[in-house]
Amino acid sequence: MQALGNDFVIIDAIAQGFLEDMDSSLIQNISDRHTGVGCDQVLIVKESKIADVAISIFNPDASPAMACGNGTRCVAWLYMQEMQNDEISIQVGARVLHAWKAGEHNISVDMLQPTFDASFTSKLQEKIPATFVSFGNPHVVVEGAYSEHDSVLRCVSEIFPDGANVEWLTVIDEHCISISIHERGAGLTKACGTGACASAVVAISKGCCKSPVTVLMQGGNVRVDFSETAVLTGTCSFVFEGKIDYSPACTSGSLE
Repeated sequence: MQALGNDFVIIDAIAQGFLEDMDSSLIQNISDRHTGVGCDQVLIVKESKIADVAISIFNPDASPAMACGNGTRCVAWLYMQEMQNDEISIQVGARVLHAWKAGEHNISVDMLQPTFDASFTSKLQEKIPATFVSFGNPHVVVEGAYSEHDSVLRCVSEIFPDGANVEWLTVIDEHCISISIHERGAGLTKACGTGACASAVVAISKGCCKSPVTVLMQGGNVRVDFSETAVLTGTCSFVFEGKIDYSPACTSGSLE
């Protein structure tokens, strides 16, 4: 599935009986755009005791991602179709996100409250004009159009050894911003749901924008409504389905 050019391989571990922990080499193989399916993230859907379903999220390098707004919207669309329901709860780590249909092609998801960390922001601002905010995963929102990316990414890697997502933010007007995105473990991507939320919340918190905020990205636009929590709304679509031959003893995987 894809949402604004953010593309995902979604694996139903409930129906297919995949192991709890997939081999990292298989995740890398699936994610490779030349030798596998190719995607920004692999999403594994599992059973949950506190929500309708749970998802584990992996970057193309097989590192775990703690949140994914657009991927959550895709999973929501897929399983609402299966459940024949207009809303769904999805467990992502310790967080339970609620999603619902917001029109024929739009899916909304409540990404809950953002977390700011003044100490990280202070460290960043010693070198770059940036703000730290988390939606379950870390984001560094840089003020200004995409530029000097090497020095920005170098600075971010020094402060965040495990990496962080980076958004370059340009304010268009009080209800519109544009962003460029570099996701940890994936590189430059056309869209990022949590990145859109992080950027919109930063713009609102600085008094540059008011809710709702339209976020322009290379892959398309989303809407972020923010009061106590951030609600992400945008389109997503089913692209194709296929089969993966998987054996725990095989790290390469065989793709059909």
